[in-house]
This record gives sequence, C-alpha cells and structure tokens, in this order.
Amino acid sequence: MSRQISRLPGSTGIKVLFTCSSPKRVGGIQSIIRDLASGLRRRGHETLVYGVGEPVDGDASAGIGTPMVWSLDALPFVPDIIHGHHHLVAMPAIMALPGVPALYSSHGATHGDRPPRHPRIYGYTAMSPTLRLRMATESGIDEGDIAVVCNTVDLERFSVRREPPERPRKALVYRRDFDPDSAVGREIREAADAAGLTLDFRGLGTKLRTVLFPEKDLPRYDLVFASGKSAIEALACGCAVIILGNTTCGELVRQSNFDRLRQGNFTPPVNSPPPASAAILGEIRGISAAEVGATSLRLRRVADARRQVDVFLGIYEKVIGIHKRTPPDLAAEQRAVFRYLRDLVPLVEPLDAPPEAQPIPQKRKAAFAALARQIAATIEPDPDA
Repeated sequence: MSRQISRLPGSTGIKVLFTCSSPKRVGGIQSIIRDLASGLRRRGHETLVYGVGEPVDGDASAGIGTPMVWSLDALPFVPDIIHGHHHLVAMPAIMALPGVPALYSSHGATHGDRPPRHPRIYGYTAMSPTLRLRMATESGIDEGDIAVVCNTVDLERFSVRREPPERPRKALVYRRDFDPDSAVGREIREAADAAGLTLDFRGLGTKLRTVLFPEKDLPRYDLVFASGKSAIEALACGCAVIILGNTTCGELVRQSNFDRLRQGNFTPPVNSPPPASAAILGEIRGISAAEVGATSLRLRRVADARRQVDVFLGIYEKVIGIHKRTPPDLAAEQRAVFRYLRDLVPLVEPLDAPPEAQPIPQKRKAAFAALARQIAATIEPDPDA
C-alpha cells in the first residue's frame, strides 16, 4: 500500500462536515459515513454530520454513530471541508458555508445520489468504475475528476471472523426493502429448501426485521444473500456470500471472481437474467469451507477501512489545496445555485397539478410530510438532536 498521510501537514487535525439526508437511518450510506468518520476520529480529526429526516428503528449509535446537527446555524466548528452525500443536503451546506471547499461522493443511480455541480466542489468519488462512467456521462463531469473508492469494512467493529463449516446449514437474505414474497425471494426459498437450509429474511423494510448490529448477527449465518456494503460485511465475518440484486440473484463470491465482483461493489449488473432456483442451488452446492475462508481473509486484507481513511485524507488534502489556490467567484456560485434549483423544478411541479394529475394520495401525503420535515430541520434546530 502506498504511503498516505495520517494528518494534514502543519495541522493537529482537520474538521470534516459530512452531509446525509437521513443520518439516523440504518443503511449502506450511513454505514459508509460511520466507518470513515470513526477512522478519522481515531487519528485525531474532528467529524460532524449534518442531516435531515426522522430516525427509524434504533438510535444514532446504530446509524452514523458520530455527532450530528440538524441545523447549519450553530455549528460547533467551521469545517475545513464538506464531504457531501445526498445532494439535497449537500448543496444547502455548501451554500450556507461560503469559503469552505467540498467533495461529493455518489453511491448509486437514484436521484438523491445525483452529483451536483458547484464551483467549490473540487472533486467527486464513485464506489465503482461503472458508477464513475455513469456520473461522467449523465452529469457532464470530467471522468478524471471522479476517483473510484471501493467500499470497505471497519475491522475493529467486525473483529469476529467465524470458521466456516464444510456445508452451510443456516442462510440469511439481507437486503434493504426486500420482499420475501417477490420472484427473487421465492426462487431463493425454493433453492434453500432443496439444499436443506433454514432461511431468514432480514434488513430494512416493512416486511423485514432490522439488523441493528450486523457485526453480532451476521456471524450466526453460514450463507448470506446480500449486495454492496452488506455483502462486504458478511464476507468479513467469514460467511459465504451470494450476491443479490433487486430482480436477480447472482454468483457465489469466490477467489476466481473476487476482483471483478469487488469492482462492481458485489452487486449483480442491472441487465442480469431473472433468478432461477436451479442456478441458485448450483451456487449453494459450490460452497466449500476452504474457499469461503480464503475469500474472507482476502476481503479483510484488501477492504480494510483504514485504507479508505488514507485515500480520503489524500483527497481532502488535494481538494483543500486546490481551493486555497482558487480565487472566489461569487457570480459563478450564484449561477450554479440557479441551475441546481432549476433542475429541481420538474420534481416539485407535480405537487401543484390538479388532484387527478397528482401522485397517488399515499405518495403525495408522504412527500409533503418529508418536505415539511426537511424544511423544519433546515431552518431550526431539532431539540432532540
């Protein structure tokens, strides 16, 4: 591993403001911020998360686990850099903190992850080469300005690595908003029954029981169906992992496909074929203790979160350096804000349409409630924060 700085030269530590739309939620992006913030604090840096939204199951320690604020009016420090996630909270933070440089990280293809443009955003990161290409193509960002930073795992938190059995007996489907009665769920259940596995469905969703402490729960399973950060954490625990998508179920993670799957964030391609219980059963029957153990050790070696801290400290140093050499341009910032707000208009306009042209009542009610919470959290502090 190339040598990276632990702290910026001439400083006792840097102050990083993360943004996240729902920091108390138990999810992948929250876990990514938690691991990075924790690693930075261990090295003497200061971290803070600005977010909006309501907590769901669990508390802050189960989500971000770092100090949080719900208003930008009374920050405990002026950050050296804004590390933005979710543009609807990242852009207000950038606008509210003039003179502070920013980095923006995108984690997917949803609208909330769309990379915004602003003169003080000096760099972007993507979790995979595929996402970097998509960001460059759809947002017009120079691909050279987007660094690929693969997801990692906090090995101090996931310190327990189980010894895998020769054949799996207990399996877990572990994915956010997964429907056990979906076509994918039915095919997995059929394959699990044929293999003699007991099968649980857990995650974050209306039909699922939340996993608040995956470092404790995942080692109880021999096989985990998961993707992204969840798959990485399961691999770190010594579980066999079959990658899982919204509409498909993919490969067993092996030594032979490890590098390729990691570059895709352990997620099946969107054009993958529909699931088939026979194919899933074939992957289950290909599990061996030796292969699972070797793959787990490899993951722990190359995906240690301490490496990611090194990478981001290097990016922070670069962003701060560019900002110091760049004269402020208020007019350019105002134009960027205009373009950003203009692009949001198509999303807001349907709320003013006639009732028959509006979204279904449940979605409309939820949209208004979410908007009200965001406005309230932006203009005044949350007394419970």
